[in-house]
Amino acid sequence: MKRGVRQIALMSGQPARWWAEQDDRNTSNPNIAVCVDIDGPLDVDALREAFRRLVAEAQTLRLRLSEESGGPRQVLDPDLAYEPRVFDLRGEPDPPAAAAAWIHRDFVTLRDVCSTPLASYALFRLADDRFRWYQSNHHILCDAFSQPLLVRRLAAIYTTLCSRTGDLAAPFAPLDVLLDSQREYRESADFSADRAYWRGLLADAPAVRSASGLAPRGPATAFRRVPRHIPPGESDRIRSTAAEYGCGVAALALAAAALFLGRSTGDTDVVLGLAVPGRTGAAALVPGVTANVVPVRLDVRPHRSVRELVDECAEQIRQAVARQRYRCEDIRRDLGLDDGVPLWSVTVHVAPSDDYRFRFDGHPVRADVLATGPIEDLSISLSDNAADGGLRLDLDADPVLYDENGHAERARLLHRALDRIVSAGPDAALGGVDVAPAPAPGALA
Repeated sequence: MKRGVRQIALMSGQPARWWAEQDDRNTSNPNIAVCVDIDGPLDVDALREAFRRLVAEAQTLRLRLSEESGGPRQVLDPDLAYEPRVFDLRGEPDPPAAAAAWIHRDFVTLRDVCSTPLASYALFRLADDRFRWYQSNHHILCDAFSQPLLVRRLAAIYTTLCSRTGDLAAPFAPLDVLLDSQREYRESADFSADRAYWRGLLADAPAVRSASGLAPRGPATAFRRVPRHIPPGESDRIRSTAAEYGCGVAALALAAAALFLGRSTGDTDVVLGLAVPGRTGAAALVPGVTANVVPVRLDVRPHRSVRELVDECAEQIRQAVARQRYRCEDIRRDLGLDDGVPLWSVTVHVAPSDDYRFRFDGHPVRADVLATGPIEDLSISLSDNAADGGLRLDLDADPVLYDENGHAERARLLHRALDRIVSAGPDAALGGVDVAPAPAPGALA
């Protein structure tokens, strides 16, 4: 082993990703990607330097993986470096379209987990005062909750370099902080308590059913996205309603997802997956791979009120966040389920409102999260990234289970469910909340 290179333990989210990569049947795209449009002139050389410093700070970007004795092994290589590719597209007939075409080709490129590079970075100059930053990381290096950490830090370093203050305070902590945290957790009483909680929550849980009407299956080999923009006025009503209930927007999104799934399947006892960072405290600010999905079990019987469902969602979120470090792989194992057996068919991801609230030396940004990782069945994402102050609701679906028309209709129904949860009033019975049933399941287009 060359000088300076050292072996380090795996992060909690890496083993499952590794074994998924070893399964020849798994052809899902493991890339996590985001684009950030920057409105204003950039100093390209300063951005290159900011990126070099970012890679030097974020140790997860300097990991190399290999197979040893039939399992994964990784080392931290201080000499591993990335350079962003820079494209000047001002001479193209349609610069944004040219950038989007390149990004799509790169994003769908599958990378061998034991080779480098496992990431791709590019800066596109679309006009004199408009740029697009693109970053794509293999899921074994970086999870969806790390992406905004990386871009925000890149912007902070760039801003400092441009202002020439020389103050690059608050660098990322080393991966040892994250690794120590996960080791201490597994040796603590919290680990046993969390295991008991999750086993109790899923005791006598209903069979997993898909909103498609077809049999649930494993990770999708691809996904189709239907984005829905929620206008500023409607978004403000969602935020104010959440404040009136004393909860976050995430609780309303979860309530809408539960009602949507219940109406689609006819079930009144539904289990959803909730995406969580899987790390807490100081470790939450270290880019890495710990993202987790944990179950949320909700009662959508018709006689219950909207207030009861929203309160239940808020409490389940509190419990999920408190117990987010207990891996879904361990939950499945505790229940005696084989790998790949689904625990839910719908996953909900609500991004923190400040994920992409930053500037590059004073220039505002707009983010487009292209993927948060492989999906199963349906994945619902609610984010606060719209340039006009509205919310964005994305519905990603497995195209094997949902044809294009059915997918678009379900996105509309999900949006309608959220709107009706907000407008119905706290005392309204769920049975009276007007959410049209999903289209009849059946043949694919």
